[in-house]
Amino acid sequence: MPPPSPIPTSGKTLNACEPEEFPQQQLPQPELLRPSWGGDGSFSLWSGEFQQGFHSGRGALREARETFVDPAQLERLAPGSTVVALDLCVGTGSNTAALLERCAALGLQLLWWGIELDRQPLQLALADAKFQSQWPQQAIEPLRQLSQGDHWQSPLGQGQMFWGDARERLPEVLAAAAGSCHLVMHDAFSPQRCPQLWSLEFLTGLAQLLRPGGRLLTYSSAAAVRRSLQLVGLQLAAIRHHEPAKQSPGAWSGGTAASPTPLATSKFLRPLAAMEWEHLATNAAEPYRDPDGRASAETILTSRARQQRSRSVQGGLESTSAWRRRWGLEANRPDARERLDSRQATAVSMLAIAVLAAGKGTRMKSQLPKVLQPLAGATLIERVLASCISLQPQRKLLIVGHQAERVRESLAAIDGLEFVLQQPQ
Repeated sequence: MPPPSPIPTSGKTLNACEPEEFPQQQLPQPELLRPSWGGDGSFSLWSGEFQQGFHSGRGALREARETFVDPAQLERLAPGSTVVALDLCVGTGSNTAALLERCAALGLQLLWWGIELDRQPLQLALADAKFQSQWPQQAIEPLRQLSQGDHWQSPLGQGQMFWGDARERLPEVLAAAAGSCHLVMHDAFSPQRCPQLWSLEFLTGLAQLLRPGGRLLTYSSAAAVRRSLQLVGLQLAAIRHHEPAKQSPGAWSGGTAASPTPLATSKFLRPLAAMEWEHLATNAAEPYRDPDGRASAETILTSRARQQRSRSVQGGLESTSAWRRRWGLEANRPDARERLDSRQATAVSMLAIAVLAAGKGTRMKSQLPKVLQPLAGATLIERVLASCISLQPQRKLLIVGHQAERVRESLAAIDGLEFVLQQPQ
């Protein structure tokens, strides 16, 4: 296979995905990225822009090995073989460092592609002595080359970074590597934070990179992600948790593996449990959609919420809340990135939004509650909630009163809403 061809840098900044309201030339503010350390003591970053850590609370080093490199099962390949891989949203470079470390241990060569919007996370990581000490030098050297340019080359192989918006760069990766990847590591910010990189259209492109037996691996267990992977023709498996306490039937998996061919059960992968298959039959499985590859996060999330409501009204789909109650689950999202560890929680304030929706609307002279009055294809309350999406709140509380049940039913498809009853009215 020929080496990657050079691509000029885009000059874009920020990280992982780019909200459309930021102009291309705008530089990141220092406070948008703050160093943090995971439960394993490894270096990570906190994004003020996305209000989310680059890694789960267990730590970057453990996540790179347990979620991405171990489930890849590269020992399947004969020594001397070349692993073809894409690292989507390279960030601090931890996943690529772990991959290089494993290739060296197994005697494999690596032909690598990466997509990342901003050099700053990688540069901040390389400036940290602890980060450098946690990886062998042969894993650090390619990252050092990438922090200053577009390519790396070493005794372990070669690679190219596609700097810029992933939606714009993915077609170029496809032109070079379609149908050849053993491994795609999808490590963008979570779907609710960066839906652009979890849309059905974007995942279709990633699936086209895989060779038969190739694996797409991600930390996300979200129903919308898994359903989209199914729709693009991939077979699913769950990534096992390393902690025995989190391997019970009612526990979330450690992530998702997807492949064009069925994935065998192993110490790293297991079949989806009944709870997880039923999750794919709820309104939480409605895909994120971005047909022209240019929509903002707010547009994608608003469109998805409207589609969820429409399908809920038509019937046939169970609400996510009913599914959770049936399985006795806590009302949290199955994405490790949405759960802050204690260190992160002390540094980040939780944003909660309360919307007052208990009014009778007497002056409107209608039997319909005020908040359910239609305006240009959506109800007033749907428009208010949509305007809150860009703030990315951790909690959304809706204060209801007049015809409370009717309001609840109309919003049943919107995930994560908490209803608070105001009494007396």
